[in-house]
Amino acid sequence: MTPASPATLAIPLFASATSIFLRKALMLPELTWTTQHLTLGAFLASAAIALATFPPFMKWFNRRRPRVSVEHFATAFAFGFFLDLAAVAAYKIVPRWHA
Repeated sequence: MTPASPATLAIPLFASATSIFLRKALMLPELTWTTQHLTLGAFLASAAIALATFPPFMKWFNRRRPRVSVEHFATAFAFGFFLDLAAVAAYKIVPRWHA
């Protein structure tokens, strides 16, 4: 497998960070959209989370799908969204975490 260019790595990473950021505007379980949580701080935190969690996931995914395609963008976006959704679920199960 040939090494990927920085652009092919940056686009899925940006998709993952964006999905984490946009999930913050979706209020669950009502499924209402609010923009009050969309701040620069929230985006920077989303980018930091994506930088920390995304590389191991993408390494695993690239072994299964070595050709760059739309799947890389869609999977990265879904990964970020469900990663943040899992954090919300964990906070609801163990409420003392976010006291």
